[in-house]
Amino acid sequence: MTSSEQPTLFNTLGVKPDTEYHPLPKDVWGLIDKTRLTRRWSDEDTKYWLNKLKKFCDVDPKWQDIFVPPSRTIALSIKHRDFSHVTVERLVTVAKITEEILSSEAEVSDFHRWLHDNMEGLSWDFRNIIKYRRSYLAGKLDITNMWLLGDWREYIHTLTKETVRLLLVDPPYGMDYNSDRRVDRRVPRKHDKIENDTLEEALIEIRDSVRSIYDKLSNNAHILCFCHWRVEKEIMTIMEQEGYKVRGSLIWHKNNAGMGDPFTTFAPQHERIVHAVKGSPILFKRKSDVLQAERVGTHNHPTEKPITLLKPLIQCTTAPGELVVDMFGGVASTHVAAKLTGRKYWGTEKVEKFYNIGKDRLDTCDKQPVLWG
Repeated sequence: MTSSEQPTLFNTLGVKPDTEYHPLPKDVWGLIDKTRLTRRWSDEDTKYWLNKLKKFCDVDPKWQDIFVPPSRTIALSIKHRDFSHVTVERLVTVAKITEEILSSEAEVSDFHRWLHDNMEGLSWDFRNIIKYRRSYLAGKLDITNMWLLGDWREYIHTLTKETVRLLLVDPPYGMDYNSDRRVDRRVPRKHDKIENDTLEEALIEIRDSVRSIYDKLSNNAHILCFCHWRVEKEIMTIMEQEGYKVRGSLIWHKNNAGMGDPFTTFAPQHERIVHAVKGSPILFKRKSDVLQAERVGTHNHPTEKPITLLKPLIQCTTAPGELVVDMFGGVASTHVAAKLTGRKYWGTEKVEKFYNIGKDRLDTCDKQPVLWG
């Protein structure tokens, strides 16, 4: 039997395409018929799918024309069963809210054009529409990049309430740490001991910082706090006591092992990152909780974090233009990563040597391309 002689979907059901029982766009009839034959749908299966696919036609015609035409959403639903009319309804709801926030007809037109140009791609993920909206709102705020010399307590008042979207901090670990990996012990240490790095001092710093920044964080904001496994539980407890929700613990897997006791312990090759939130913020891209990034040398700072680790953390928790804060700035790695991804930054560093290195790095990264994502 040739394809032209095969019974069509509509013959099988005894339904004519032009009747009220079948309002689906004509340009998907062939796809539905082909799918029925390929998947060997029974009559009941076919009726089920017809009723399911009809719901794509119930969307507001305005938004169908802009970025969710039934012919294309139906085709994707047949291909991927997790893409349903509920997905489309959510997309339209988020798009309507975004449209209402925009200030001018030109901005609305730009938004509609973005939706249309990115359908079946960026604009068919509601998180990207939210990112579009949040980036727009961030652009309306008067936020200036700040890199400050001194204790964060001196400057915390300069942050405007509810403007910080991400607190990404690398505080003292409470390990009384002094970088001491030297082949020749006659060579002086590169750096002094980390300040406020006894366990008691470190936990005070962490509690004070997350408490002081609470009202500076937006109503839906992320906190990512680097730490050692020994103090992870205490940091999680502090977060919860200060009104945050702990979402989990990330692991940064490094390319080389630390020292430790070579005779009694396994070689340490990772660090932890506590993930907490204020409110219920989304992630723009879900990443693994095990992050791979090569360790940075200790030339600039004994515990410097790699930009390749920080950039994806910033991109999945914030929108372009939003504010990222690290008050234990070191040599400004967090702030460089924020700047390179099109975010705003605010940070402090107490040690003048580290502050100056950070300032030079921020000045230098002006010449590098910005990644908007």
